[in-house]
Amino acid sequence: MTIQRTLATKKTNNYLNPILRTMRLSFFAIILILSFVFRQSGYAALPESKPTISDSSVIISFGSSEIKKDIPKAKQNAVNDALNRSFEKIITKMLTPAEISDNLEFISSTLLAGNPDRYISTYKIIGEAKASSNYTVAVETSFNTELLEQFLKEKSLIISDIQLPEVMLFISEKRPEDSSPRFWWGSSALPYNSITEKKIASVLKENNYKLAGDLQKRPDPEQLGIFFTSVYDTEASIALARKLQADIVVTGTALAEEDSNVMGDEKSYTGRVELDIYSVSSGMKLAVLSKDAVARSMNNKEGLDSSLEMAGETSGQALASIIKNSWQQQGSDFKTIKAKIEGSDYLSSFIMLRKTLNSMSNIKDVQTRELSSEQAIVDILFKGNGKTLANTLMLKRFDTFGLELSEVTEESLTIRFIPKSDETPIEKSDMEGAYISE
Repeated sequence: MTIQRTLATKKTNNYLNPILRTMRLSFFAIILILSFVFRQSGYAALPESKPTISDSSVIISFGSSEIKKDIPKAKQNAVNDALNRSFEKIITKMLTPAEISDNLEFISSTLLAGNPDRYISTYKIIGEAKASSNYTVAVETSFNTELLEQFLKEKSLIISDIQLPEVMLFISEKRPEDSSPRFWWGSSALPYNSITEKKIASVLKENNYKLAGDLQKRPDPEQLGIFFTSVYDTEASIALARKLQADIVVTGTALAEEDSNVMGDEKSYTGRVELDIYSVSSGMKLAVLSKDAVARSMNNKEGLDSSLEMAGETSGQALASIIKNSWQQQGSDFKTIKAKIEGSDYLSSFIMLRKTLNSMSNIKDVQTRELSSEQAIVDILFKGNGKTLANTLMLKRFDTFGLELSEVTEESLTIRFIPKSDETPIEKSDMEGAYISE
């Protein structure tokens, strides 16, 4: 019986071996073909080339589409879906929350509803899957961020060549257990750790604003010669902000209260923020802002904290938008900024600086008033003030010299050239357009 079983097994194995060998060969052939197909499909849309733009413009997104009858069409629809999702992501990376909030209608109706192809440098499918009735792809997309940024600036979604103002916050905070508001400035200041101010400051920083006055180590107003008559002394707030070279002052109050609404052990709490926004240079009130937020909690402290944090979040987003719009309107007219330009052998450097000034979109004209062997006095017709111009120049780079900016006021500044050690002569072609005489 055992011998018969063994013989039968050998016959079966001899019969199956050619089939198994054929199946193995077919399996490896299929693997090679699929590998070639997937490699080609990943780059079919565009040639294999290294993206020339930065990694920050590379986005990976998933896309999916329902499979009806045509699988290739479903795949292409899934790719288009992934490209649109990547385009949404790159927009959110290039715009601040305030810029998105202010321009959401335009972004939705014009930018996202249009064709993103013109801003795509390359894309490749890095994975795909067919499950049930859906086709899903993962697509890596590289965007031409320079072209997209240019479009956003043209449509005024991004402020071009203008630094956002520096902001100083004076926000008092009061909770039910406080007999009077807590604040950090003035002679009657109380221990102060404001949830509202911390949240507003965080939102402003996310929107690329700088804050004057260290939130951890507060400036001492009296050491700077500033004396507050009360917590609501706006003039003293503006004077202190001017000492710290801030552009915008925000004063106001934050109040947290327990509401009468109850559901079981849960109560509701209201946080209210009221703010006034002032220009430091003019002292004028630019806008007012009021925001409420309601939180629910079974814990009294957590409920009050949450209401203040939520009110601070909504106030911060609105504040960032209001300041940006006011700053743009304030800088919409060209103003004459008097600049004194000096430095050893300054003339050749001045030629290159002037060429740069002439090319800037927020400078209308540069007029030479005085010119000597030691210095030049020029009037720069600039959309903004002297401090904004100084901040803008700080971002410019020159091959043969650096800039030392001093005596910066709203109407004037001094520019001193700092020669670089590896300075080379300026080419004649570089001087074109950098005229001196009017």
